[in-house]
Amino acid sequence: MPCHRGHLNGSRASVPRPGPGTGATAVPVGSSAPAAATDAGAAAVPVSAMPAPTDRPRRGPDGHPPARPHGGPAVLRDASTRLGGGAGGGGPSRLMVGLGVALASSAAAAIARRVVHGPMRSTPPVPVRLPHKLMFGKVDGENRGESPMDPPRTTVDDLYWLRDDARTDKEVIAHLKAENAYTNYVTRDQRGLRKRIYNEMLSHVQQTDSTAPAKVGGYLYYSRTVEGRPYEYYCRRRIVGLDVDGTVAGVAVPDDGRVTWGDDQLGDEEVYLDTNSLAKGAKHFDVRSAQPSPDHAYVAYTVDVTGGETYELRVRHVGTGVERAVDTAKETSGSFAWGLDRGTIFYGSLDEAHRQHKVWRRTFAPRDAAAAAASTASEAVDECLWTEDDEVFSAFLSKSLSDRFLFFGSGSSETSEVHFLDLKADAAARAAGAPPPASVLVEPRRKGTLYDVTHAGGESLLVVTNAGGATNFKLQATTVGSPGAASWVDVLPYDSAVKVDSVECFERFAVLLLRTAGFTRLCVMDMAEGDGGSIRILDVAGRKVLDFDEEAYVVSSAYGAEFRSRTFHFGYSSMTTPQQTWAYDGTTHERTLLKEKPVPAYQRDLYRTERWEATAEDGTTIPMSAVYRADLRTAEGVPQAVHLYGYGSYEISIDPSFSSTLLPLLDRGVVFVVAHVRGGGEMGRTWYESAKFGTKALTFTDFITCGRALVARRVTTPTQLTIEGRSAGGLLVGAVLNMAPDLFNGAIGGVPFVDVLTTMADASIPLTTGEWEEWGNPNVAADFETIKAYSPVDNVKPGVAYPAVLFTAGLHDPRVGYWEAAKMAALLRAATTRDPRAAPIIFKCDLTSGHFSASDRYRYWRERSFELAWLLSRHGIHE
Repeated sequence: MPCHRGHLNGSRASVPRPGPGTGATAVPVGSSAPAAATDAGAAAVPVSAMPAPTDRPRRGPDGHPPARPHGGPAVLRDASTRLGGGAGGGGPSRLMVGLGVALASSAAAAIARRVVHGPMRSTPPVPVRLPHKLMFGKVDGENRGESPMDPPRTTVDDLYWLRDDARTDKEVIAHLKAENAYTNYVTRDQRGLRKRIYNEMLSHVQQTDSTAPAKVGGYLYYSRTVEGRPYEYYCRRRIVGLDVDGTVAGVAVPDDGRVTWGDDQLGDEEVYLDTNSLAKGAKHFDVRSAQPSPDHAYVAYTVDVTGGETYELRVRHVGTGVERAVDTAKETSGSFAWGLDRGTIFYGSLDEAHRQHKVWRRTFAPRDAAAAAASTASEAVDECLWTEDDEVFSAFLSKSLSDRFLFFGSGSSETSEVHFLDLKADAAARAAGAPPPASVLVEPRRKGTLYDVTHAGGESLLVVTNAGGATNFKLQATTVGSPGAASWVDVLPYDSAVKVDSVECFERFAVLLLRTAGFTRLCVMDMAEGDGGSIRILDVAGRKVLDFDEEAYVVSSAYGAEFRSRTFHFGYSSMTTPQQTWAYDGTTHERTLLKEKPVPAYQRDLYRTERWEATAEDGTTIPMSAVYRADLRTAEGVPQAVHLYGYGSYEISIDPSFSSTLLPLLDRGVVFVVAHVRGGGEMGRTWYESAKFGTKALTFTDFITCGRALVARRVTTPTQLTIEGRSAGGLLVGAVLNMAPDLFNGAIGGVPFVDVLTTMADASIPLTTGEWEEWGNPNVAADFETIKAYSPVDNVKPGVAYPAVLFTAGLHDPRVGYWEAAKMAALLRAATTRDPRAAPIIFKCDLTSGHFSASDRYRYWRERSFELAWLLSRHGIHE
């Protein structure tokens, strides 16, 4: 699957800030001129604020998509990214988001399932035990990976029957409903608190709001919400005096750096996609991406109506609202890009294992004004551009910001391969009736080598890669005519202390997203034409690193919709500063605050954030980020309620940003702490690689180390400490419950990946094969033993006093099967010695959604209020 190395967000307090390097010279992009020294130092405390969702890691940190409601302009909200364009890194096509996202999601929109005031039962359901033989190793007719055990090893799973891939088995559904009924009974006394928390959440939300607009051609695009409506309106306004393409009668208008327009300079609002109307009658309606056609006459969007993350690609005529059935592509991944005109779209499709394995070109029948309004037309023609047969890899696609190239290819957690198609040359050939040019392979895949390619303008390409032992990646340059690795030259020399996450190129400058000492930085380098105009020259010596007033913050990568713009947007946040959208002028280097997300009834000076540390047994320092309400903080040495959050997989950085839905915890005196454990990406690729495969247990022991450090320093006590993790973070929670059950008073495991051994052996489960490079393959003897040693369902111990646990899941989840939480809940109940009235183990399954829970924002908040009420009750807080 694609290794997305994009938005690794975060920052850190009390760290020297980088400044421009010295002794550097201007480097032609694609030349062999000497490279300059890179920046050193870092910035502040973790937080995150991505403008757009990215391709999601399968078992992401929060179990739902980044930032709801979305934080960036609607037109930029494309979840498709190529290698290096995602949030996080090193992981398959699963949710890559940093905690701006994980927290925003975790607290703002919750994975927990809908509050049901329906049936109750005072005792938990006890699933029947039906022995089922599992085989690990070689099985004829099945993909079991390389060198599987032969003969295979067998185990018995007597709860295997809970898995129903069709999600229709009456006995399974009855069991899940019984679990929900028991959860309703156990939490019945929390309803009043739940309602108060929900109302508090709403009091901190400006329900009628809009995003900062982005200029695209002759329009400003944005999205907005309306109080009482669950979904967004995708909108635009015409800029007075400009044609739809942003010119005046075909003549380009000089860019004066303008980033705001007065109301008298804009036409009336046009709602080009009303998801509230489209979602009527649907229990789930998740728009992953919405993009206008190059001529702005159409909008293409991908939507999931089940929660199973299989998307329909729909094309809508903006003027009439007509969507023609012949234009719709079903069973897609949600990733797509328009070609150079409204007649072509590129998109990705899924195989039976929910792996994006093909990239297609769809050519629509010619459409004039009359045909646009017609509900019927000729069938679109599909042409397959790329097929990835290796089940460890997934296909990807994206279009360069310059609009010249389509990049596509395949990637896994450890290896990638990129091709490009010159769209302008292709369109010219097709218009002339000539054979279109072939796509170009940049560099063949080589095990262990990851690279991402960006068009820098002219004939120049920039490459972010780990080639040549650059574990934390470096920036190199090459040319369109000779793109292979033999021609790659350093733009910046490799610095093991600086992780190069991504680069975005505009006509006048390039913007790097860096991670230094655990925190993100933006670095801007001017770019100009070299001799002949075909090679771009980067001003490495004059590069500028953006600084901010706060010591603890996070910035997103640069984003924008127009290659020729002299400005770009980026997101900013801290644990006490709500999400901001900034514009940066690459010519004047001035910044303009476009919007800060309004948070009513929030007094920021009441809250504090700090950076804490714990020391692991091997001497490694494990950082923690904490936020609390200052006037409710106890005196030093006097313990108080603490909620500890963790993730630690896929190189995803859990960089805590501002989340208004944390306020109900903070305002009741709970300290919120994020443990930045190994396996995540906070400290770069090395931090991730130090806790995977055979050393995965370090993720869990790091988390325990953090919990014990908080107790040892009397920040809290085991009876005042609760924990939480979601998806792969749910694995963390499950493992820690088995390893240190006496350290915590309660745990939330959201869509928890707890049946690791069984899931990772079965290639028929969506996306499993791609994660053999993350967890290992239990069909191989060594990996079997390693995974079996920590897989939560395989390590539940009878006679142990387990704490209270809330598990949540979604019936239609394609990433982590609902049956994993169902099994774990049943096993823990059978094993624990605790009185279920004092330490209940409950499981709530949403029967209408998937991994990312409800798409309705109000339902999100209700779900999170359920979790927070349960959490506060574990701390003895009932008001």
